[in-house]
Amino acid sequence: MITYTGSDDWETFGLDGVFETSSSVLAVNACPVTSIRVCFDSGCKRPSIEKRTGLRVRQENDTFLFEVNLAKSHDPVETFYFEVSSYS
Repeated sequence: MITYTGSDDWETFGLDGVFETSSSVLAVNACPVTSIRVCFDSGCKRPSIEKRTGLRVRQENDTFLFEVNLAKSHDPVETFYFEVSSYS
């Protein structure tokens, strides 16, 4: 559970390995993830806007991090989706 502090602090969650393949044919890095967006619907027709929602994905070195701004309050049962892109 995330505790909202009202201050502009970010809670960080690593996304390492979330999108790896378990295929015996494809190598783990056959389709490297190049971009991740947070969305409100499974088709990502309503992408999250960081300033309004306090949700973001950023890349640090080769790792993607999902971050939640603790100054923003969210419905604990609201569902968010990740849209993953891969360009090789």
